[in-house]
This record gives sequence, C-alpha cells and structure tokens, in this order.
Amino acid sequence: PHLIKKYPNSKIYGTDTSVESLKQLKNKHPNINILNIDDINKYKFDLIFVAGVFHHIEEDERNQVFENLVNILNNNGVLIIFEHNPKNFITRNLVRKCPYDEGVKLIQLNEMKEFFIENKISIIDYGYTLFFPSFLNFFRKFEKYMKNIWYGGQYFIAGIKK
Repeated sequence: PHLIKKYPNSKIYGTDTSVESLKQLKNKHPNINILNIDDINKYKFDLIFVAGVFHHIEEDERNQVFENLVNILNNNGVLIIFEHNPKNFITRNLVRKCPYDEGVKLIQLNEMKEFFIENKISIIDYGYTLFFPSFLNFFRKFEKYMKNIWYGGQYFIAGIKK
C-alpha cells in the first residue's frame, strides 16, 4: 500500500516462491499484479524491493540471485534490499527461534555491499534501521539520524544500475 500511495501511476508487481504467500498478497492487496517466479525474467523493472529474502537463499546461490535481479532491472533502475542485521543480538535471537528461519544464515551489510559492487550497481544509500520496538514507536522518528549505528535490527541498501 505504501508503494501504491507513493507511486499512484505505477504498476506494482509481487512475486514469491510461496504460492500461499501470493494468494494472501492478492487477497489483501488486489491491485498488485502477481507474477509467477518462473516468469519474472520476461519483465524489466524501474524499482525492485527485496525484503527479508536473501537470508533464505543458500550462500552459494546468492550471487546468482543477485545477478538475476540486476538483469531484470532497467538502466537507471533502483534496487533496494532490506535484511535482518546479524550484528543485532535481538534479531539473531528472533531468527533463531522462528521456525520459518530454521537453518538460515544471516548476511552482513558489508557482504551485501559486495554484491552491489561486483555487479556494478552504484550504491546510493545504506544504513541500519528498526532500533526501537513498537512500544517505543515515538522514538522511530529519530532513526533516520541513527542509520550509521550498526546495532539496528535491520539494514537496507539501495543502488542504481547505470
């Protein structure tokens, strides 16, 4: 809904390897176009947002997945990746206890930066976020000033394809 609000004249697409997740997405957000993961290479995108995915990808497959994202990104397109921060002990504990995350290996921000550099995606912004739990929501407005502090629960990195 945030993307639709921010970019009202755009087509928003979603994909996942989980058919059930896609059904839930379509039920909750009927205006989003659902793509089968096998058909994604038929498209080019101006913006790709990947949230909480890379830690589920086997380490030896991560670069190939990143290369695939670059291939479907238009020139001057932006790639944004949002991931769990393995430096944050609360995040590590939550991931360890989550059945959905069983066996995953979290990826450091510096490792993710390497994917951008190796694939010639110019990094335009990065940092840490989600420092405060929901009951301290009032303090979240200060997070934009804290993005260089490594102990946020999540991190983001954004780059542009030239």
